Amino acid sequence: MESSEQCNNVYNLMLKNFAGADGIYVADMSKNDVSARRPDMAFRDAAPCDEVAEFEKRFSEIIEKPMDRILSKINRMSKSILLTRTELETIKKYILLQMNRTPYSDAEAEDDKDLWKRETSAILDMEWDDLMKSDLVDVLKDSAEVNNSFLLFFRTDEEFVIGDSGCVAECVPGTPEEGSDEEPEDFINYNLFPLTSEIAVLLISLPWKMRFSSPGAVQGLPLTSPILEKYRSVPKMKYVNERRIRSEEDVSKFKHPQDRFTYMIHNVSKDDLHYLNTLTINESERFIGFMTPEKVKPTLESYESMKGSVELAHDLSGILGKL
Repeated sequence: MESSEQCNNVYNLMLKNFAGADGIYVADMSKNDVSARRPDMAFRDAAPCDEVAEFEKRFSEIIEKPMDRILSKINRMSKSILLTRTELETIKKYILLQMNRTPYSDAEAEDDKDLWKRETSAILDMEWDDLMKSDLVDVLKDSAEVNNSFLLFFRTDEEFVIGDSGCVAECVPGTPEEGSDEEPEDFINYNLFPLTSEIAVLLISLPWKMRFSSPGAVQGLPLTSPILEKYRSVPKMKYVNERRIRSEEDVSKFKHPQDRFTYMIHNVSKDDLHYLNTLTINESERFIGFMTPEKVKPTLESYESMKGSVELAHDLSGILGKL
């Protein structure tokens, strides 16, 4: 079994958050087919092997069940959400697992089954601080990126779609180095992670985090984004050991599982929802899932309307004809 299929299998457990009474509607873009499926079979063609089933069991206990409680808490809140450090680290682990199943990770790029297993086990089993000292290159790199970034929560009255690619990014062209003929690498503004049909979280890059906190602090980077120019907020922190903290280094030294972080929940506009959903669709490989075809159809029409103006990865005309 290929590592990408393994990753999709573990990921299927969270697809229940995009399912309604009929299950989750899945658009198979390789076959121009739309069907309602059980969440545990949504992005797979066959039942998982024993090895993957064991990973699913561990994922359920360590990530899925705590995430269910966190999402329930978010659903009860209207304008902001208070998270403990333990809850925040659970969300970050979920994000790490999604980053680890993208085509850009070493395990995916090399189709290395054993490496993927070691990385996934490390993320599931290790404490957050230990992940940032891991001898696994992708785990070390990605955990540091997640730790240095911050989160932005979105809610919609419409619906987010979920794709089969773990990590969806908004990128802009990088700034070329003076005197260099080489094409600059794209700059990632944020990574998008839909959590339910109504809730998504953005992992905001460090330069944007700095700009949010101090607008004049970042120079020379292409900081432009149709989303981040509109929706801005930084979390408010309350530390258990606040009296002992005198410097940035002390925050880590005296951190506590019950430290509290309050995040604003942004209500995303319909146009911006369509934009975020088109990012998900374009970076998906084969499948996208959603709860209500009628609510998602405008997003798919918006995606199709971009034909000829931007390069699209998929033709959704056949999918739209079946909704």
